[in-house]
Amino acid sequence: MLMANTLQFKQVSRIERVFDIKGSIVKRDVPMKLDTKKTATLKDVNFLKLTNENPRLVNFLKGDITKLNDVLRSDVFFLRSHGVMDFSLLFAIEKFVPESLNIKGECSERTSVQSIYEMLEINSDEI
Repeated sequence: MLMANTLQFKQVSRIERVFDIKGSIVKRDVPMKLDTKKTATLKDVNFLKLTNENPRLVNFLKGDITKLNDVLRSDVFFLRSHGVMDFSLLFAIEKFVPESLNIKGECSERTSVQSIYEMLEINSDEI
């Protein structure tokens, strides 16, 4: 099965990092250099290292983790029913710009990186 890149950036300048997440740390590290572009696709170990270094790198709006988890469960069920065992989540981190939301008041919920690891069944202690 082939899939085109589904990330559609409105402003590439807001992209902090892009990750291809599989939920494994085996051969899931991209060597990073000082000149590594922010739009370069990194992997699970890079995600774990960067979020350990900067826990504020990942924040979700209220309810996003639940929605993401629901979509992942649905996708896993669909793929399993078609005999597909290998898949990944293409995940981009974008700079938050409050004025880009049409929401007043409390619009964000701090979600810990550990919650993301648990959702993806990644153990951050394995790094």
